[in-house]
Amino acid sequence: MSARTRLIVDQLSLSEAGSDRGLGRYASALVDGARALPTVEIVDTRKYSSSGKMRHVELRSVDPDRTAWLHATTPLHLPVVKDRPWICSIQDVIPLDVRAYQKLGLKTRALFLNARRAELVVANSRYTADRVKAQLGVRAARLEILPLPVSDVFFDAATKAPDIEPTTVVVMVDHRTFDPRKRFHWVSQFAGAAERVGLQVVVVGRADPTLLADGVRYVESPSDSALAELYASALATFYPSSYEGQGLPPLEAMAAGCPVIAFSNSSISEMVSVGDFLLPDPVPWENQHFDAAMPVATVAEIESKLREWTSRAPVRQEARRLARQRAEVFRRESFVESLGAIYEGAFG
Repeated sequence: MSARTRLIVDQLSLSEAGSDRGLGRYASALVDGARALPTVEIVDTRKYSSSGKMRHVELRSVDPDRTAWLHATTPLHLPVVKDRPWICSIQDVIPLDVRAYQKLGLKTRALFLNARRAELVVANSRYTADRVKAQLGVRAARLEILPLPVSDVFFDAATKAPDIEPTTVVVMVDHRTFDPRKRFHWVSQFAGAAERVGLQVVVVGRADPTLLADGVRYVESPSDSALAELYASALATFYPSSYEGQGLPPLEAMAAGCPVIAFSNSSISEMVSVGDFLLPDPVPWENQHFDAAMPVATVAEIESKLREWTSRAPVRQEARRLARQRAEVFRRESFVESLGAIYEGAFG
């Protein structure tokens, strides 16, 4: 790819609520990464970023010559009319896999199927790529994998963490809307186990404080730097989700040197990777029983792990080392390099 290729990067999610996480964070990383590539010229679409028009109008008004490629961050942002080459990122196919989301109906499925018209589909994990093949019939030759990177602020926090015995455990939640696959109700059971070990639970993110167990500390929507400090000083973080397209919060915690307690399911086992951080999922998402309580045996296993990390400093220190080591794979530099290779392969 010798000449610079013009690229329209979908930035619609940056104007939506919660753009600091989720799809907004993906769009920010994509724009930042593309700007770092000398072979790509980003077409300015800021006038559309707050109006949502790009979902509905042809892109000829942005690029009259129709020479610029479009990179959409989700199938939901693809236009109806295809007048140029497309790259479409897919974060997950949860609306197609999980019955609780299928009430969104045929329209959502049609929007996802629209991604089959793209020249290239970019998934954020091998697991998501496999689900895209299964649900949308996209051939492997038209699929690339590009996980979202972890911000440097989390890696930096690990080097600044105080050398003290941790007394807290962290749980990241986003409970602005009901999302059964996240298993928010398992947080209270985890809090009980942590309390019996003598640890305080710190819930961060967006939650209804009235639903939290007594004694739980709530930090609403902390900045990345504040969140990184919480992770770096904590014994562990608990991630109860049953299904993720990637699962960035565990990686952010691990970058800060915070071991994870999560379940071996969907993309989480692929991202976390460290066997000691993963428990067998007692209620797999395929069962669709998201309202089930966490089994007593699983709670006991979590409590045992917390006790071990609390009482055995060498084991805890090794867990912290393994966490940081695994997170190194998700540095921004690797993301930019992989993004450049994907674009070069697509543009020719």
